[in-house]
Amino acid sequence: MNLSLLLSVQAAATDVAKEAPKIQPMQPLGWAFLLVSVSFVVILTGWCFYKVLTAPPAQ
Repeated sequence: MNLSLLLSVQAAATDVAKEAPKIQPMQPLGWAFLLVSVSFVVILTGWCFYKVLTAPPAQ
């Protein structure tokens, strides 16, 4: 590999890393929404399994 090519790739990668946005921590409202939505899906899935597994046998 050519040394000048390697240096230009490294310089480009450094420029991209400098322009990358800072990662923000999740806000409390985001955590609340996440917990409520995941809980809803888990409870709904459990309820569906319960209904299917406790259904009377087919005639």
